Amino acid sequence: MVAIGTTNLPEEIGWEEIKELTDGYSTSDLEIIASKAARNALKQARSQDDIVPITQSHIEESIESTEMSLEAWD
Repeated sequence: MVAIGTTNLPEEIGWEEIKELTDGYSTSDLEIIASKAARNALKQARSQDDIVPITQSHIEESIESTEMSLEAWD
């Protein structure tokens, strides 16, 4: 499991924007988004050989690449 907290982040995360972008996503979808964001940050950290925290752009990219599983229920 990946936890995204609000402490020690180098840039401010726009949680209200994230909330709007993920409206309609299930809890499972949100877990997938968080895991993808963490993997993207890890890939970037490996390529830069440095610590890279999860950023707004990592989260937004993960949202864009994750389909809502609840759409099938409409």
